[in-house]
Amino acid sequence: MHKEFWTIMIVIILIVGLDIASNVYTSKVSQELTQELEQLKEVLFSKEEDSIHEKEKEVQEKWDQYHTLLAYYLEHDELEKVETELSVLKGKIEEKEYNNCLEEIETMTFILSHIQEKEKFSFQSIF
Repeated sequence: MHKEFWTIMIVIILIVGLDIASNVYTSKVSQELTQELEQLKEVLFSKEEDSIHEKEKEVQEKWDQYHTLLAYYLEHDELEKVETELSVLKGKIEEKEYNNCLEEIETMTFILSHIQEKEKFSFQSIF
């Protein structure tokens, strides 16, 4: 009986530990990408094409870096929403529709915060 109890406790601790680690990572990613998007928004107001393209590439590279690990434990539908908005943003930047880019940035920021809230450990998400 003692052996089973400790086995169950270890499994529970492992699950809770991994959930906390994934929540911390998701929060970090969401905050960093939101900061990158805010910086892109500032660069868009300057209307310097080279800076805009450079910053857009930085955002894309950062997303590609994080996407691989996030795909292990997040719903792919949520990640696909960010991918779609990023593609639309890239297209609008290539078309030099800088005013319309702000809408895509705000949508991506909302999706990232939604992912962060959705994955947060709480009793509401359990029941």
